[in-house]
Amino acid sequence: MSREGQDEGSEAPALPNGPNAHYSAKLATTYDDAWFYADPGFQEALKREFSEHLQLSCDHRLVDVGGGTGKFAAEIRQTLEEKEGRPMSKSILCVDPSEAMLHVAATERVDAVDTLCATATSFFACRDGGPQASDADCIDRIIMKEVIHHIPAEEVAQVCRGMMDALRDGGRFVVMTRAATSRHYPFFEAAHAHWADPRYDSFADHARRAGFRVDISTLDYPVKLTAGAWKRMLRNRFWSTFSAFTDEEIEGGIAELSERWKGDGDAVEFADRLIFIVGCKPEVPVN
Repeated sequence: MSREGQDEGSEAPALPNGPNAHYSAKLATTYDDAWFYADPGFQEALKREFSEHLQLSCDHRLVDVGGGTGKFAAEIRQTLEEKEGRPMSKSILCVDPSEAMLHVAATERVDAVDTLCATATSFFACRDGGPQASDADCIDRIIMKEVIHHIPAEEVAQVCRGMMDALRDGGRFVVMTRAATSRHYPFFEAAHAHWADPRYDSFADHARRAGFRVDISTLDYPVKLTAGAWKRMLRNRFWSTFSAFTDEEIEGGIAELSERWKGDGDAVEFADRLIFIVGCKPEVPVN
């Protein structure tokens, strides 16, 4: 089921050089094939971490902000329903500003997620009487996976306050992001310079100021894939870091990596450092 995230007749915020431009129809068709989103072991590790932090049940209303194609939300749902032996009583809402990514979610995962075209900022601004207010009033859990580097720094405080207003008492959000440095990734030099600092410390500070109890943990996941697979991912611009480069610049970067790896064999290995920010909204004491 698809719902409009803006006033009737208007479109989702379009940023020519931002996330909407990167997560285009072309990328939407290949996004789930990138190693990070296709490798079963990696996905299982993520599901374990999110399940532990979310403390999710089939009675909860879950919103995946920046949920893209809905793949991860659908897998979370399947795992939870198998564990509890019953269906979720409320649908999962997948919120994303990319119409192309949501089209994949709405066509391939129509039975698993509902979709809503909106940015994190516009979605949580609903507490000011926007069109999504009825959605936000009943949220139990929020996922923000690989999203916060897309939120403008001046809007982070607003998003955190919006999450506090949107969640039920005792509700939780789980943010997954990556480290501020990219030096442990096999990037070409120009890509390191364009790596988007996720500002996770700043996000956690704003969440605390909004009233959340916040914990931060890390997971280092060992990645091993072929050089050919990594190069295909670079050409497909699997992360928005690479949207800043032309085809020629990507090919130049791949040539730089090939020269660097000469004589090292075909395997590419590194640790993917994942950072989890968990925010809990305090319960209101019952008199």
